[in-house]
Amino acid sequence: RGSIFVSGKTRVAYMPQEVVMESVRSILEEAISSYKDIGELRERAHELEALLPAGDHEVLEEYAHVSQRLTELNVDFAIAETKKMLMGLGFKQKEFDNPVSSLSSGWQMRVVLAKLLLQKADFYLFDEPTNHLDIVAKDWFLNFLRQSDFGFILVCHDKYFLDKLCTTILELDRGQGTLFYGNYTDYEDEKEHRLEALKSAYVQQQKEIKEKKQTIERFRAKSSKAKMAKSMQRALDKIEIIELP
Repeated sequence: RGSIFVSGKTRVAYMPQEVVMESVRSILEEAISSYKDIGELRERAHELEALLPAGDHEVLEEYAHVSQRLTELNVDFAIAETKKMLMGLGFKQKEFDNPVSSLSSGWQMRVVLAKLLLQKADFYLFDEPTNHLDIVAKDWFLNFLRQSDFGFILVCHDKYFLDKLCTTILELDRGQGTLFYGNYTDYEDEKEHRLEALKSAYVQQQKEIKEKKQTIERFRAKSSKAKMAKSMQRALDKIEIIELP
């Protein structure tokens, strides 16, 4: 239940924990397909290149048109940016022509992450984005996020990553959401303080409830105070009981 509002031109990108890729492209071509027009034009250019030796006039004309369009879209910059992204995530340049299908699921997820980041969305939803990254790739990704100007929410179990990156923690506890401002260590400290205060309040409330119940039982035994006992019981029933996690 609830509502999500996204302003008209805002682009939101989502990275799930696992994605099964059935691509026949190379690693580089799959990643560069994030640039929709460039990716499609490069695929067409490769198809036409195979037909060029036949010398067909229409093929030559289309190839010239595709090449011109790629130049207008600054394809060289897109290729360089894609390679930089892939190398940051751990790929070696000599691997760029390898098929995506030859990669393990973990390395395929790195391709997925590269494609998402190349989309230059305004806001990202990351679900365990560091699961498939080694230490070097994690550090690169961490620095990339810190230097970027887009917004993001991430679910992550890497405390170091959360400490270095996040400024707000949303805790979900027994159906209740609570915002904590600061990194993960700040959250843990504040949570501990709140828990200690809650325990003290719980002990105090249990003591008061016990005393009130004892008073009510004594009053019930006296006909002159039975009405008061009922009134006290109603008040007791309305108390919001403190629960410990």
